[in-house]
Amino acid sequence: MIAGDDDKLQESQNGRNPGREKATLAAKAVDGATVFPIFAPGEQQEKRLSDFNDLAQKSTLGKVGLIPFRVKNMNNIAMRFEEDCHGETSQRCRAH
Repeated sequence: MIAGDDDKLQESQNGRNPGREKATLAAKAVDGATVFPIFAPGEQQEKRLSDFNDLAQKSTLGKVGLIPFRVKNMNNIAMRFEEDCHGETSQRCRAH
């Protein structure tokens, strides 16, 4: 699991989101998954927030915002694993 920054401000300025790009590359390199912080509506641009530390320290959602995010993404990962490995005996699927 790779926790990445979500650089929406940079994306709005130059069309690139390096946090998402690098996290996605890292996850692909290890056959993993990515997670990104979710902020209250409008908050990310206004307060220039981009990472999980910002979410915990500066977001109005604070730590409470991490709970539904984590549960939702873990469910998605479990479903994806089930789809990818159903009936397979490959090393990657046995390791999980």
